Amino acid sequence: MSANWLPLGNTIILAVYTCLIACPLGGILGGALGRRKIAGARGAQLFLAGLFFVPLYVTTAAWEAGFGVQGWLTPNLSTPLLAGWRGAAWVHAMHAVPVVALIVANAIRMFPRCWDEQIRLDSSSPLVWTRHAWPYWGAALMVAAIWIVMQCSIEITVTDVFQIRTFAEEVYIGFARDRIGQEQAFSQTALTILTGAVFFALLLGCGTYVVGVTTRAMADGDHQPPDFCERTWGRPVATGATMAIIAILVMIPVACLIYKAGIDVRVVNGERLRQWSGSKVVRQTMLGYWQFRREYMWSFAIAQLASLTAILVSMPLAVWGRRPRWRWMVVAGIVAGLWVVPGPVIGIVVITLMNQRSSPMLVYLYDQTIAAPWLALTIRIFPMTLLLMWFVVQTVPRQQWEAAQVDGAGWWTCVTRIVFGQRVASVMAVWLLALAVALGDLSASILVVPPGLNTLAIRTFGLIHYGVEDQQAAVCLGYLLLLSLILALAGGLVHGEMIGGKRTRENVDRSLARGRYNRKETDFL
Repeated sequence: MSANWLPLGNTIILAVYTCLIACPLGGILGGALGRRKIAGARGAQLFLAGLFFVPLYVTTAAWEAGFGVQGWLTPNLSTPLLAGWRGAAWVHAMHAVPVVALIVANAIRMFPRCWDEQIRLDSSSPLVWTRHAWPYWGAALMVAAIWIVMQCSIEITVTDVFQIRTFAEEVYIGFARDRIGQEQAFSQTALTILTGAVFFALLLGCGTYVVGVTTRAMADGDHQPPDFCERTWGRPVATGATMAIIAILVMIPVACLIYKAGIDVRVVNGERLRQWSGSKVVRQTMLGYWQFRREYMWSFAIAQLASLTAILVSMPLAVWGRRPRWRWMVVAGIVAGLWVVPGPVIGIVVITLMNQRSSPMLVYLYDQTIAAPWLALTIRIFPMTLLLMWFVVQTVPRQQWEAAQVDGAGWWTCVTRIVFGQRVASVMAVWLLALAVALGDLSASILVVPPGLNTLAIRTFGLIHYGVEDQQAAVCLGYLLLLSLILALAGGLVHGEMIGGKRTRENVDRSLARGRYNRKETDFL
């Protein structure tokens, strides 16, 4: 097998292994959450949505702390549980299960209840699930599998720790060690980008199919979530399965970090004794904010610049792509094209653009400032930011756009008065989510940080290679606390806007009635 095809084959094998683990677990969890009257279903879905923003290096560090080469359970075993292919597939799967569960749960919820009641007259619950609901959960699992393939193709965090030569990993290692040049790196990744584009097209096709089936179902009747298991034991079993999978996703890795952070080694009579201390966990976690203050400072500075830039660019583009159809197809193409690009390729593109010896200004910006990681992170988070902003724009009532069009509102007025003026809390929430993703990014920024500067992700990633000891585990716990605060603020903003949405719409209606608009560029709408 040629050198170019071997990494591609490894990428496909890793994606298949990950799908074999993540799709069954995520399917069971999503099926349980898609039911009606499951205890804590709404809270569990919000919790899973928050897990989507946990960086992959934190997930890797958590599982390595317990089951890796230097994990606290490994001395009791003959070989580490997580090593090589087994470790890479498991960590990728645990990171993907929340997305799979959310996709399946939302697909199951669209199964029309009127169909469910009619089918029950002629068949049993298993037949409802296997024969009649398969267009929903089958297509949802296909969408989830394609998503997993995309993520395995663009990430290097897990494969670098477990030493798996995927395409993105090969490009990163080769370029970092000067084994390949920029032109060769681009040629090697062209096949990966093409493959990712094909998978994203399949993802879009499956998603369109799900939307079509859902639209027909909603037109046929009530689309309340069905209850596929109405027996007395069905609901407790579904609740237990939900809690068990969430425990695997969260409680076990967090417990590994807590235990590793609290290990204290003392020498008594010439013997090394290991004991756990809860006070040390708290002390190490709080101390980590001070010890890594420079990394936190640079991470926040770069992430804030990148997230603000992505918001400022995506907001007018989302308004432009609202309609007609060809415009939102252009927006979807931008999202697809940038999302499937591996992180190291983004870094190489930024290096190619800025490392121009003929331009002293570009060289200064590349070597002495944070312009390069700022640009790389902006490109990295822009697809997600644009997609979220597009959904925010779609929540504005059509009457508002029609009134603005009648009044001759320009595109800048639409952005500032309608989108930002009426959905300011949602825009702030999107900014916080983009900030969370930028803080946790590693693959796009690791090649472009200037000398003498380290972000928290790069510093922690380097420490993971030496084994997750108490300090590194405490840093990951501190980051999880910080991420929880950011996500809580974003959720609070959205919740507050939902409560005060009626009053906000009334205020915008009064503003539109005054006719204070710049009557230019009305064709923008």
